[in-house]
Amino acid sequence: RVSPLQAALAAATDDSAGGEGDHGDLMVRIENEYALYFTKGTGMPTRDYARAREDLAAIENAVALHEAALRDIGMAVERHASLVVEKERLERRVLSAKSLVVELSGQKESVMAVRHEEGRAAGAVREARLAETAAVAALASRRSLADEATARRAEADAMQRSAEAHAEAYELAAAAMAEHDASYATTAEQVDAARAGLLEAREAVAAGRDHAELVILSERLAKVADATTRLQSAEQNLVINTLDDAALRDVTDAHTRFLTADAVASSGAARIRVERLGDAVVALDGQAVDPVAEHDVTDETTVEVPGVIRVVVTPDEAAGRRGETVAAAQRDLAALLSAHSVADLAEARLRCDARADQVRLRDAARTERDGALAGEDLDVVKGRVAALSVRFRADEVPGDVTALSAYLDEKQQAFDEVEASRLLRDAQRALLGDRVSDARQHDVKARTEADNAQSDASRLEARLASERAISSDDEVARAAKTATDTVTAALGEVERVATALAEVDADSVETLLTNARAAAAKSTDDLAANDRERSLVEGELEARGRDGIQDTLDEAKSHLDHARRRHDSLHARARAAKLLHATMAKHLASAQQHYVAPFREAIEGLGRVVFGAGFAVDIGQDLAITSRTLDGVTVPFDSLSGGAKEQLAMIGRLATARLVSAEDGAPVILDDSLGFSDPERRRKLAAVINMVGATAQIIILTCEPERFADIGSARTVALDSQISARTVD
Repeated sequence: RVSPLQAALAAATDDSAGGEGDHGDLMVRIENEYALYFTKGTGMPTRDYARAREDLAAIENAVALHEAALRDIGMAVERHASLVVEKERLERRVLSAKSLVVELSGQKESVMAVRHEEGRAAGAVREARLAETAAVAALASRRSLADEATARRAEADAMQRSAEAHAEAYELAAAAMAEHDASYATTAEQVDAARAGLLEAREAVAAGRDHAELVILSERLAKVADATTRLQSAEQNLVINTLDDAALRDVTDAHTRFLTADAVASSGAARIRVERLGDAVVALDGQAVDPVAEHDVTDETTVEVPGVIRVVVTPDEAAGRRGETVAAAQRDLAALLSAHSVADLAEARLRCDARADQVRLRDAARTERDGALAGEDLDVVKGRVAALSVRFRADEVPGDVTALSAYLDEKQQAFDEVEASRLLRDAQRALLGDRVSDARQHDVKARTEADNAQSDASRLEARLASERAISSDDEVARAAKTATDTVTAALGEVERVATALAEVDADSVETLLTNARAAAAKSTDDLAANDRERSLVEGELEARGRDGIQDTLDEAKSHLDHARRRHDSLHARARAAKLLHATMAKHLASAQQHYVAPFREAIEGLGRVVFGAGFAVDIGQDLAITSRTLDGVTVPFDSLSGGAKEQLAMIGRLATARLVSAEDGAPVILDDSLGFSDPERRRKLAAVINMVGATAQIIILTCEPERFADIGSARTVALDSQISARTVD
């Protein structure tokens, strides 16, 4: 801490209390007193104060434990008395429950006897119902069998009459079918004759059509051969002439690039004019001049009069580069022309037009060939021609296809007529066949059903006669009535037993007995549990009585009173020390805030000369620069460049020198500073040093006096050959 700076800042803020040094001793004593009770970093209790708090808490905890143990003993005494009273009540309840169980057990034996009679009566009812069911079923079976036998006999007689009618219908359908088959043979012969004539006509027409196809296919093959020859010729020419539109565009572009480069080279090149004045031979780049020649100098040019003079004209570097561009473009053009075997662009265009003509000839020949083939494969067409040629001699003509087609139509019509007649007869025969088949099926079905019905009726009649031989219909009816009367009597006995069972209230007796037994068992268990719990409580009371808990509690309370008095005394002194320390710290912090403002204003006043009007800084409590703001952009001090840090450090020292009075201050010594600052910053800092030097002495030690040459009022003192000092007074 710099006392002169603090005094200067206090004076700048009109702080009547003076600097921090006025109260330094008092603050030291306050901090020492505070340290007796609290740590400086965390503010936690320490030493005697911490131990007093811990002792008080431990003794309070022990007293609480002893008081809880004493309360537990009181509760145990009360519980033991309650258990003794509860035992007497449970013993009376056990005796009462056992007496009720004995009484209800006698009532249950009476109920069991009535229930036995109920079971016997129910068994008799079941047996009677089984006998009744069998007798009623036998009666129903006898009546059903008699009804079924009568109905089946009537049905069998009706089916027999239906079978006789179906047999007569079948005989009539079979006779009609035989009559139709007798007249069908003539129609079949007519159909065979018409089919033979139709086949002959078809073969003649097919031969005519094949011959006509042979002629057409032969003509198509001739067209294909001619088009193929022209196509092959065009494709051979295209292989030779490769200069298509794309290649012509390349040649044209290369020619354009050459002309452009040549024009550019000529426009920027020197131009020489050579004129022969006498008879002597004058050569321009080896070519005789007669009488005048002009030349653009894009490359080294020689003008020579053999035996007399040689003039070499060399272009400048730019003209040389343009000349190289012209030469490169000319080489590219020559390479393209050579690749397509043409001399120049005009010939290339002629070759491109010639190739286009060949492409058109090729496409036309291909179209003509494809049209002649009509989408068919050439080998397939040749195969058909070869196959058709085998069938006909060269001079053979099968006949006119039109006439043959008319003959085929005539034969087809004749065949269609007889075939239609045959189909009609076939349909008639199929209809008659269906009728015969249906009549036959109905006949067979009717006879089968009639036979089955007769068999069933005979079987049922035989079975009915057999059963009646064992017992007549009247006997079966009387047995069913007797079984029903037996069931009625058994039900009456069951009702009587049920009335007797209701009078003794069997369900209530069973329920009461079950509950009484459960109550007796529960009361016995509760009494046993009471005995066990009383034994435990008595043992606990006996053990607690030997521990002397009351005496221990009284002794702990005595210790608690002593510990509380000691703690309260230390606590009061600690609170006073803490309050005094906080109050003084707050006062010092407030004073430091007053110091920061004038120090920041002093730094910013000097810094604006160097950095401009947008310069500002933030100052910490220790009067150190924490950040710099320039034109609204704030950067932490640690993130600044080395030059910026050096400049701010110098400005801070100069601001300190400016604030401290000449009587309290000391010279500002700068040892080889501003090594990281640019010339412009050094020039502005020189102005600041010059301004502060008006009220404070500044000594600059440097090996480079020129670095501080801009300080207007500085005096230079040479210390030796390598060290110099500048003093700003």
